[in-house]
Amino acid sequence: MKALFIGLGGAGQRHLRNLKEFMKDDLEVHAYRQLARKFEIGTDLSTDSTINIEEKYSIQTHDSLQNALAQAPDAVFISNPTAHHIPAALQAARAQCHLFIEKPLSHSLESLEELESVVSFNDLTGFVAYQLRFHPNLQKIKELLQSKSIGKITGASFRVSSYLPDWHKYEDFRDLYAAKKELGGGVLLTESHDFDIVHWFFGRPKNVFVQGGNLGPFELDVEDTVNALLHFEDPDPFNVQLRLCFVQKPIERSIEIFGTSGKILWRADICSVELHNDSGIEYFDETNFDRSTMFTQELRHFLRCINGKEAPIVDISTAKESLEIILACLQSLQTNQPVLI
Repeated sequence: MKALFIGLGGAGQRHLRNLKEFMKDDLEVHAYRQLARKFEIGTDLSTDSTINIEEKYSIQTHDSLQNALAQAPDAVFISNPTAHHIPAALQAARAQCHLFIEKPLSHSLESLEELESVVSFNDLTGFVAYQLRFHPNLQKIKELLQSKSIGKITGASFRVSSYLPDWHKYEDFRDLYAAKKELGGGVLLTESHDFDIVHWFFGRPKNVFVQGGNLGPFELDVEDTVNALLHFEDPDPFNVQLRLCFVQKPIERSIEIFGTSGKILWRADICSVELHNDSGIEYFDETNFDRSTMFTQELRHFLRCINGKEAPIVDISTAKESLEIILACLQSLQTNQPVLI
């Protein structure tokens, strides 16, 4: 297999490690990089300056994307800043390369229909890397919802908190794409995992209303804290609330879903799902869960997709629908008005 990496920060290097583990010697690695950092970034985002990743993985680097694509890679892994995803993906798709795109798909809807068309015309795999789809707890929640284990949905609450300065110890957090509007940053786009999960669980909302902004201690040109209310009407009305913040400690990720005959509770820190209903409380624990397995499973899924054995669980169209929800939230935040989807 011949793979091209566009961006080799923490996410890109993780995918490279996993791909090398799967493909062994049957892998030729190319890269188009702008920062061109050569130190290794570990799974925990620690760095090792004694390891040169270009030497370790025999990476052939190129000074332009055109030159890199001229090497005819089979697949392109796009993990550069969000605002640069689609231009790179379009060039790669036109060169008939399968696409593995880091979330979110983009920061706008510009050129997305064109990308869908090129991917479809060339019979390519276009996969967007929402690895939480591979979390066993969330797969269990999806199963419980499908079986109507808590009856009719009456509401839900999602909470996500992290602390941006702790994300990448190897760089100033103010230089991160997440902290820069021009790169497609802000907590709404950066924490798009939860919009993908909401979309996966409940479909498309009817309208959204969002409040928040740059409320943390750092002067950023993006929103760092939001409260979003998503209103659904199919088949019956209910609301989903999301509180997203990336300038808060301690780290938190949780989901609570309410129904007419019970509720479902998930806490990421203890990796457990609780089902509350008339029968009592049932626990679904994954005590031996290793977070890295989500990334290996999504990569295995991508490889099966490009071999024609599976269809992407998050394709360009699905990721675009989630992005439309996020962009509606951004519009609501800017106007302080509800926005129809």
